[in-house]
Amino acid sequence: MDDNGFRKILFEIKKLDNKVSTALSGFEKLAKREKRLRKRIKQDLYHTEKMVQVIANCQNSLSMSASEAQYLNHVCESTVRSGGYPLVWIGLLHQDEEDTRVYPAASAGIGKEYLENLSITWTETPSGNGPTGRAIRSGHPEHCHQIADDPAFVPWKEQAKRHGLVSSVAIPLIFQQKTFGAFNLYSSTANDFNADRVALLSRVAEHTAFGIYTLRENQMREQEEARLQKSHQSRHAIAKLLESSLEPVPLTRQLEMALHTILSIPWLSIESKGSIFLADENSRTLTLQAQHGLATPLLTQCHTISYGYCLCGRAAASQEVVFRSSVDAQHEVTFAGIKPHGHYCVPIMVQKRLLGVLNLYVEDGYKENPEERAFLTTVANTLAGIIERKSVEEEIARLARYDSLTGVFNRHSFQEHLQRSMAIARRKRQSIAILFLDLDQFKPINDHYGHATGDELLRQVSQRILDAVRATDVVSRFGGDEFCVLLLDIIQEEDVIAIGQKIIHSIAFPFILNNIECHVGVSIGAAIYPAHCNDTETLLKLADQSLYDVKRNGRNHILLHQPIHLQAQ
Repeated sequence: MDDNGFRKILFEIKKLDNKVSTALSGFEKLAKREKRLRKRIKQDLYHTEKMVQVIANCQNSLSMSASEAQYLNHVCESTVRSGGYPLVWIGLLHQDEEDTRVYPAASAGIGKEYLENLSITWTETPSGNGPTGRAIRSGHPEHCHQIADDPAFVPWKEQAKRHGLVSSVAIPLIFQQKTFGAFNLYSSTANDFNADRVALLSRVAEHTAFGIYTLRENQMREQEEARLQKSHQSRHAIAKLLESSLEPVPLTRQLEMALHTILSIPWLSIESKGSIFLADENSRTLTLQAQHGLATPLLTQCHTISYGYCLCGRAAASQEVVFRSSVDAQHEVTFAGIKPHGHYCVPIMVQKRLLGVLNLYVEDGYKENPEERAFLTTVANTLAGIIERKSVEEEIARLARYDSLTGVFNRHSFQEHLQRSMAIARRKRQSIAILFLDLDQFKPINDHYGHATGDELLRQVSQRILDAVRATDVVSRFGGDEFCVLLLDIIQEEDVIAIGQKIIHSIAFPFILNNIECHVGVSIGAAIYPAHCNDTETLLKLADQSLYDVKRNGRNHILLHQPIHLQAQ
């Protein structure tokens, strides 16, 4: 083979070698690319698995979290732990739509100081043009691939640099087409948030948004259930208070039952002790009428309280609710060993008239609850109705039993007393007597000086009769200027005569009526059971007959009924 042929063969070999080298170089590049791709795919698969785990953790946390804050913190911690991000935080919008700030509701990772100094809004302002503000406005994820080179990140660039934060992404939190925050993630490398990762993180954001909505719905439902339960308990308590007002018991007992009902209302943050005072507007004092659980020293110190003294007195004087969270200088009632506590002192009012004060206890340091204050005012108004109702009932009962002018028993009430007293006397074999009284010279005074003067004379006469008889005797006005006295436990006739003469002597003293001196006398007829008869009707009739005989024979003295056989003698 000649030299040309040999050179030609060498050239072909070299040419082939170049092709092989080029092929090998291309293969090596492909191998490196495949290796990088495999590594990226492996990383993405790893990240995908971690994000799937984050989603699963979010779902589990949702059922286990007692609050929205606990849930969001778990989401952030899980994302940092699984994704390897240096900082994750969740920003929420304020409930007040006029407040445009985005506040950090939860976070995990480094950079607590970064979040404390963060000032972000969702409006188109410098503080709202970062990824978070843009994501909330647009409803789409917003990136910052290089924080150092992004002009929109200028307000937070220095802080991010100090904490080693290089890139970030903000994903809006949206549920049912409503945006209420953003899921914010930071990386320590540039361009770390590619489309695939953002897609996975968007899934986390979707689950987080659903969790927030679910927790808020549950909270609203629980609040509504609690509100309904409070409303039911409140209505039940008011109904029970009103029912107690129908009980045929004294007012003090009604107030004790009412206080027990108030202290038993579950939702009120009050201790199981309290009291109810009634007001006396004339003396401007409060008197303790019902109490539960009060310390023994208080029963004495708080029996009567002047308006303006201590907290109950201040509530009475101001006619406004007085609340104290602790024992302070205005808590003037004190004793050795008094325990720290607070008070609600609620005036019991009818229009502008004070009827009393409701006094309740709360634990020391308790903060006033406006809802409680409003309800306790309603309770006090209900108590006012109970007190007013009982006062009306007592007034009606008084009018039914007593003479409205003189205040002594009326005819009907006197006859009831007479029937009961005669039944008792019959069973115990005792004697009772009737004094029938009629004023002498009353009509001329009434006609000359007028009915007002006559009425005042009758009032003074009734008081003198009450003063002249025993405490166990019964005085009544039968009508006009006629009175009747029931004498109990009579031993002998002389007792009846003695009491009658005492009345006559008492009435004989001058009466001063509107600066006018007047004189009247009294004629008295008397009869005794069982000496003169065995029934009430006859006893009254015989006393009336004796009165008629007195008036016919000189007036102004007492005459005891004389049986016919004695009259014949």
